[in-house]
Amino acid sequence: MGAVTPRLLVGLVLAVVVLLGPMSAASASELGDTTDWTDLDGRTWTGDDLDGRVVVLAFWATWCTPCRAELPDLRRLHERFAGDDVVLLGVALDSLERRRLRSFLLRHGIDWPQIHVPRGTESAIARRFGVGSVPATRILDRHGRVVARDLRGRRLEVVVESLRGTDPGR
Repeated sequence: MGAVTPRLLVGLVLAVVVLLGPMSAASASELGDTTDWTDLDGRTWTGDDLDGRVVVLAFWATWCTPCRAELPDLRRLHERFAGDDVVLLGVALDSLERRRLRSFLLRHGIDWPQIHVPRGTESAIARRFGVGSVPATRILDRHGRVVARDLRGRRLEVVVESLRGTDPGR
């Protein structure tokens, strides 16, 4: 059996997404009209802000060793796709006070938007996306539907690349 090429991998991922459809049993858009998340810089993210964009929600916490190990991959993803209709939003499910969380972000070079959710997995956003532990990712297509969960590294990058290349009018 031959090696799996990046082109074949993208094709397989797209086929799975098309055949299985959105992984969520919820409404057509997971974002809906009630999305109202404010990041640490004070920007409020609404469904309208994210509509038509590929969204990666990266749920994590500062105390989580696997989350910290994933940061370089998320940084590369952010650098590669920043400005390409792809939004990476960190969701810090962390009871750390905001000042200390900001300090952590600066020390670790995390410059993508972060939503601070001190209530952790009991928060509305974690419940909405079925997050019971960290790290967790939810990848939403341009229509706000969850199409992949808990991807890491290269697999996450391949799915984002394939979704980024899709026509937003579909």
